[in-house]
Amino acid sequence: MRITVETTKVAKRFVYGGLFNALVACIFAIPLAIASDSSVIEPIDQSIVYVLQTWPVMPFPVAAADFPGTWLFLSYTLFLIVGCLGFFFWAAVYYMQSALLGKTHTSRVLSALHFILGFAGVYATVIFLFTAGFFGGAARLSGIQGAAIINTLISWTVIPTAIGMVLGVLGNLLGVINNIMTFFGKQVSI
Repeated sequence: MRITVETTKVAKRFVYGGLFNALVACIFAIPLAIASDSSVIEPIDQSIVYVLQTWPVMPFPVAAADFPGTWLFLSYTLFLIVGCLGFFFWAAVYYMQSALLGKTHTSRVLSALHFILGFAGVYATVIFLFTAGFFGGAARLSGIQGAAIINTLISWTVIPTAIGMVLGVLGNLLGVINNIMTFFGKQVSI
């Protein structure tokens, strides 16, 4: 197996990842774009059934409710910035290594870990943050007070969200290390 890969191939992978994430962002925007303005929401124990019955229309107040419903919007914004724009940014960095600096090869292992950990980190973080925002906002609108929401409904999402953030940061750190090694390293195609 080769220990290096062409930087343009890595750039293409990040472009494909960014395009995939943009498609996912569009799909998940549907419930927000056609959200109902009704302030009536089912009790929390029926919220999953309610979501499935009314898909793709989501009650807008769930997302607009104060803490923790706003986490839903935060997770979507985070996904757009890190999942879409971040992947396109890394594609540009890898492409420029080749096109502008003549660095045509980079570490296969580091670039693969960069992509995989970044991808997994974004999705883990956003999924659990979105879940906390949706169920927390639904609970808040059905009359459950803040402390009860945090302690019983969404506290289980905190650790997986943090793990996702660590994966994403680690992936991006490996990307930085890989690009520094590529920039200062001797170009070898093996």
